[in-house]
Amino acid sequence: MTRTTASFHLLRFALRVLAAGGSLMLAGTGWGQTLGDEFEPDDGATTAKPIANGQTQTRSLVPADADWIVFVVGAAGATNVRIETGAPTGAAPSDTEIWLYNSQSLVKELAYNDNAASTTGFSLITLTSLPGGTYYIKVAAKGGTTLVPAYVIRATWTDRSDAFESDNSAAAAKLITNGVSQEHSIHATDDEDWVAFVVGSGGATNLRIETSGQVGDTEMWLFGPGSATAQLGYNDDADGTKFSVITQASLAAGTYFIKVTSFGLGSTLSAYNLRATWTERGDSFESDDTPATAKTIANGVTQNRSIHVATDVDWATFTVGGNGATNVRIETAGNSGDTEMWLFGPNSSTAQLDYNDDGGTSTFSAITRATLAPGTYYVKVAEFGGNATISAYSLRVTWTDSVPPPPGDSYETDDTPETAKAIANGATQNRSIHVAGDVDWATFTVGPTGASNVRIQTAGASGDTELWLYGPDSPTLPVAYDDESGGGGFSLIAVNGLVAGKYYVKVAEFGNNSAINSYTLRASWSDGLPPAPSGGRLVNLSIRTSAGSGAQTVVVGFVLSGAGTKQVLLRGVGPTLGSLGVAGALADPTMQLYSGTNVLAANDNWGTSAGVREAATTVGAFALPTGSLDAALLQTLGVGAYTLQIGGGSGVTLVEAYEVPSTAPVRLSNVSARTQVGLGDDALIAGFVIAGNGARNVLIRAIGPGLSQFGVNDVLADPKLDLYRGSAVIQTNDNWGGTAALTAAFGQVGAFALPTNSRDAVLQTSLQPGAYSVQISGVGGTTGVAMVEVYELP
Repeated sequence: MTRTTASFHLLRFALRVLAAGGSLMLAGTGWGQTLGDEFEPDDGATTAKPIANGQTQTRSLVPADADWIVFVVGAAGATNVRIETGAPTGAAPSDTEIWLYNSQSLVKELAYNDNAASTTGFSLITLTSLPGGTYYIKVAAKGGTTLVPAYVIRATWTDRSDAFESDNSAAAAKLITNGVSQEHSIHATDDEDWVAFVVGSGGATNLRIETSGQVGDTEMWLFGPGSATAQLGYNDDADGTKFSVITQASLAAGTYFIKVTSFGLGSTLSAYNLRATWTERGDSFESDDTPATAKTIANGVTQNRSIHVATDVDWATFTVGGNGATNVRIETAGNSGDTEMWLFGPNSSTAQLDYNDDGGTSTFSAITRATLAPGTYYVKVAEFGGNATISAYSLRVTWTDSVPPPPGDSYETDDTPETAKAIANGATQNRSIHVAGDVDWATFTVGPTGASNVRIQTAGASGDTELWLYGPDSPTLPVAYDDESGGGGFSLIAVNGLVAGKYYVKVAEFGNNSAINSYTLRASWSDGLPPAPSGGRLVNLSIRTSAGSGAQTVVVGFVLSGAGTKQVLLRGVGPTLGSLGVAGALADPTMQLYSGTNVLAANDNWGTSAGVREAATTVGAFALPTGSLDAALLQTLGVGAYTLQIGGGSGVTLVEAYEVPSTAPVRLSNVSARTQVGLGDDALIAGFVIAGNGARNVLIRAIGPGLSQFGVNDVLADPKLDLYRGSAVIQTNDNWGGTAALTAAFGQVGAFALPTNSRDAVLQTSLQPGAYSVQISGVGGTTGVAMVEVYELP
């Protein structure tokens, strides 16, 4: 401020006094020189002048004047804050008041004081701590009407260490990214801030390193490359300030170090900004911005690359040999940066296999694959968001080349039902599981008279197999399963009888995670079905459940044993249930009858078939209204296994299978149904009838967990089986217990084995002729897919 301006402030004050009828007296001409001090204009926050930590400033106040002062506390905050006014040496006391504000509010003060400093009328504000930010001090004469020819103001505080501490040596230097500003502080007079940055393999141009802030005096050094002692640059004051700037036209590749201190280590600096910018040259792999210019990377090799401009992308390519690869890992790494990475292939730069952002160290990327097929693959790397450079990062690809698989046995290829090799009655075949995951399929045919005493087994010096039997005439219809009944880790399936047809055997290593160098597979049976048991026999089955799609599809299976043919009445009842008071009945059921995978017959609306009506009367089934949308079939069938599938939407349905009486030596020997078991009306209820003279031994199974071995999902975890005669529960079972007697019964009827500790439910009992029902429910109100089975026992 000039003397003319100072004189004007004094004159303005004098005129105010004279206008009020007073008189103006000055203590001496020296005071006139301090009025309108060097910090003017500073009458508001926008013109506030900075004060440094520990600095003392001499100022003056005229009536109605206010002095505004600004200071910055670093992001870590400060403690022991003290702001005070006082009299300059030799000056008379005055009376001030002071306010403290933060940048968020210049109306409501954080603190205020009038005379706390002393009895002289000067002011003092103390605070134990302040968070980081910008603060404003306002000073005015008490009441705003007196002259303060001269006063001093001093602000002191203790800075907390900034977020980059400790960074007082090159070894502890923190990284700075190209174009990013960092807020640091010199929190003690002897504090040093060290920062490092990396220039990629192509080098860089246009380097500019600068400090800036509201108040402070820095000096700065640049060292490198790869050295914290080889000085490249130094600066104290630049751009008309006491802050520092270092520029370099070009830099070689490598790591560089920046050191910043307060000038002469003479003061603290609560907050300053440090920024480094440079222009990266492309790395030695450029140009590699497209799949066509992708550079090859070898197995186990690390490439040093850069994203030299924000929009740069790097492409690399590698080739996996003819046997494929395992343990594949592709990763980026570096001191600073954020990558994202894509994998494409094989033999395509657009067929994406994988993507990763932050799967590697820090914000770098990693893609891992258990296996890769033979072929050429492409890797694409970019800076995440495409809005920043990465001066240097590494790209590494590693994998293990797969060795050629050992040759399979003489029956290969036999990995599917379509390529299954035949095995003769009584024959033993020498086979192998030549690689982990290999499966062996075999097939055999049972003649028209059926088979008894069926035995299929694996054996060997070492290994652990599991064994499945499917059929007849279907590689998906399960008959039996076994894991370790053959001794050691080998398998044995023993079935009392099989009807005529083609059967499929599947063998795998248990867990599919190991090879079996050598094992034997043997199949044997006696021609002819076992003799029909005496006494009562099964003559019909009915299932009431909720039909739908997927897991709620109703599938009913039944087996005819003996010789010759017999008529069977099959019905899928929906609308008629509604007329009988059943809510939510299936409006228009459809029915398909299968033998294996072949559709033998189908029906939508039964119409007015006289044969169906007469057969219903013969077997005692309730009548269907003429022209109803219920489905029904009257079919003549030979000995064998059949399945019935109900479709037509969702709703409650009743599925029935009746043996029409005849003199033919053919009989229902077992019946089953698989569907979704729900709650209430969605429970699974199976009814069956035993006819004839004398009791019949039966095996009844409610299977949930045991279906998992055949790939069925969402099974009923813990089924409970209740056997009714009329409305009375006569027997019940929750968990079957794995008893030897029941296990033997499974083998007698050819039922697939159950794990001994499974929660499936089983009953073996002797029943007199009559009608029975079985209800399947989930323990604890659970739901899921389940199968109910009823077998005649010998």
